[in-house]
Order: sequence, then C-alpha cells, then structure tokens
Amino acid sequence: MELSKDNVVLENLELTIKQLGYKLKDPDIVETIVMEDISKFDIEDIEYYHSWSGYDLGNGLSGICCFIAELDEIYPDEGWDIIGHNYLLKIKEKMESSGVSSLSLWGGFTGICFAALALSKGETRYQNFINQLHQIILEKIPIETERCRNKIELGVEMTDYDVIGGLAGIGRYLLYYQNNKDMNELLKDVLRYLIKLTEKKEVNGVKVPGWYIPSENQFLPIEKVKFPNGNFNVGFAHGISGCLALLSIAKLKGYVLKDQDKAISTLANWLSFWSQTDEFGPLWPRRISWEEYFSNKADSKATVYEAWCYGEAGIARSLWLAGRSLKNLKWMNLASNTFNGMYKRNIRNYTLISPTYCHGIAGTLHSVQLMLKDQPTKNLLIYKNFLLNKLLKHIDLDTSFGIKDIEEIKGKKYKFNKPGLLNGSAGVAMVLLRELNKKDIEWDSVFLVK
Repeated sequence: MELSKDNVVLENLELTIKQLGYKLKDPDIVETIVMEDISKFDIEDIEYYHSWSGYDLGNGLSGICCFIAELDEIYPDEGWDIIGHNYLLKIKEKMESSGVSSLSLWGGFTGICFAALALSKGETRYQNFINQLHQIILEKIPIETERCRNKIELGVEMTDYDVIGGLAGIGRYLLYYQNNKDMNELLKDVLRYLIKLTEKKEVNGVKVPGWYIPSENQFLPIEKVKFPNGNFNVGFAHGISGCLALLSIAKLKGYVLKDQDKAISTLANWLSFWSQTDEFGPLWPRRISWEEYFSNKADSKATVYEAWCYGEAGIARSLWLAGRSLKNLKWMNLASNTFNGMYKRNIRNYTLISPTYCHGIAGTLHSVQLMLKDQPTKNLLIYKNFLLNKLLKHIDLDTSFGIKDIEEIKGKKYKFNKPGLLNGSAGVAMVLLRELNKKDIEWDSVFLVK
C-alpha cells in the first residue's frame, strides 16, 4: 500500500533522517550536550524526567546504536559502522568507569547486548565483547529469574516482570539466540516465570492473579495513595500487556511450553474484560485497583491515551500478537477496533504532546505502521499519514538533536534535548526509517511490538 502524496510530503525525509543521524555521530559530543541540557533545569526530581547514565538502551548510547545499525544496513558505504564502533568503545568505557548494576533491557546489560548485536553485522563483529556480556547474563539471569519466581507468592514489583526493567524485556533479546542451547534455556526459564505469573495466588485469604502488586511494592508514591490496597498494572511498558507480547512473540517463533497457551489466553481475556468503550472505540485504564478487581467493575472511565507505554497502542498491539499466536479472531478484532477507534478519535482531537516513542507520537505511529503491514486498511493508511504529519512538524534541525521530548510537569510544559531511543531523537528517526521502505528494519523489535 503506497503512501498518498496528497496527504503527506516526504520529499526530504531521507535527508532528514540522515541529518538526525549526523547529529548523533560523536558520542562524546552527545553526552556533553545532554549533561549541559540537564543542568539548565531547576526542576525537583529532574532525574525522573531527564537523566543520563551513558550506556543504557532507553536514553543512552546503546539505544542510539540500534538506530546507527539500521543506517549502516541501508547505507553500508557511508561509514555508519565506524560511528557504531566508536559508540561501543564509549559504552565499554562507561561500563568500566561506573559499572552496570541492572540486567534489564532498557537500563542494563541486556540493552548493551542488544546494541552490540545490532552493530555486529550478522554476528560477524564484536563477538568477544558479546560473549563477555553473555557470560554475565548466563550467570546472573537464572539468579534473577529464581528471585522473581520466589516473589510471586510474597508480592511482586513491576520491575520483576515488565518490559522496561524486568524479565519480559530481557526475554526479547534472548529470542535472538534460539539456536544457542544455554541462551535458549534462559529464555524458557523466563517464559516459565511469566506463565507462573498468570496463575492465581492467595492474598488475604482470596485468590488473585500472580501479577497483583501489593501496596508496599508499588513504584510511585502517588500509586500508594491512589491504590492503598495495591493494583494490577495494565500497561505495556510496565504492566501485564508487555508480558503478553513476549509470550505471544515466543509462540509465533515456535516456542511451545507447558501452559503457555493458557497463560496467553488468561492475559488476553483479562485485558479484554477490562476494556471500556467510548463513542469511537475501546479504551483501557492504566491500572485496576484491588477493589475494582473484586467488584468486576471499573470505578471510573478510562481516559484517552494513545501511547505505547500505557495507552491503547501498546495494549492493542499485544492483543493483536496474542490473537495471531493462537489464531483467536476475538482478540484480533478487539485490537483492530481499538486502532480504528484511535484513528476516528484522533482525527477529531489529538492529545499526545511529545513526538518521542515512549509516550508520544512516534510510538503510536510505529504500532500503526506494523498494523498496516499486518492488516492494511484505508483508515489505517489515513491514520498513519496523519501521525506522520504530526511527527514531522516537531522536527527542527536547528536544535541539538533535531527533535525535543516534551514533558508536562506540574502543569507546565518543558522541552528537553534527548538523543535516545525511548524518549529522544533516535527513536523518532527509527520510526521514520520505516517510511523509506528501503528494507524492513529489524532492531525496532526492542520495543516488543513485533
């Protein structure tokens, strides 16, 4: 299905993407710009909104590597591999100077693995570095998986299982090593943990799903106020939708574990049950309270939120993957109706303020691109062009990275110079690369939507 030039102008898109790449070509300059930008803001808890570790996949150098790897694949004679090499050297320097405390995909060792694999040109480069990283995760992931498994009965935290900090995100990397016996066993262990997470457990004398988060384990202080008896996280980045996505992708890639189909069905049916509907289509609350769970009824209406992290885009995409994995038309139709509702709703009133991936336009656009590939419709094409136009209007090549993340903090909007994959220019550029249709990009798999 071809893009309509009447709806969106793409004459300079390829040049724009390369210019975004050029702004990221020197990791030292990138780091300097970010650190200077952070120092400009006198905001309480600035690290929550704008931070820099250097090596991480979410906001740091590893995520940029995934974008650079795609540029090198499309333009193999333009030196992007050299830029990628310099990035890996900088990442190694950061690891040696400050250490890496997390195993996670978006903030730890697994994200660095993803960066090195992306730049490895089909595992022909950086094998010593990758093997060193693999030795670490082969040693530590079994310990982490066992720790998380033991916590199911005691009470989980979202970072035990989620896409950003937990085992669901780690599992997506392990899927690249199905033919490696040791890595394959790690993945199976992660999947078994997620399957167990979907089983009921007893809390205060009653049965609840294993992913219930007790009050004391909730991540944000405001959650403890709003959900004094704990909650069930619905979202993709930090909730159960991301777990559904990994279980479904694994199934589509040939994994068949005991009770895996049952776990997929449990999660997909649970998400289906908690969907609400406005005049345009399905919506979801971000969390379900203990009280709502036992009354089988939401206390308030879900608010519109089209984003990947907690909104309709991520949740619906997970249902689509689940439907494909088990050939369940009910879930696929719910996902399709959600994207159609997003289109009808957004054409009238678009609410996301940031262009970036996690909670902005790029993340929504990416899911629509993938849905359009899986199920091409006129409405999805129009919606994609609409989002693309919105995204392109945010690009300003006179700024440090060509695009800024926008956050609303205590009623005031702030614009931050961020270069990364999750909340910065690399993520936006990665999504724009899909529009060139030169090659089907690979490393957007890191978002667990494919």
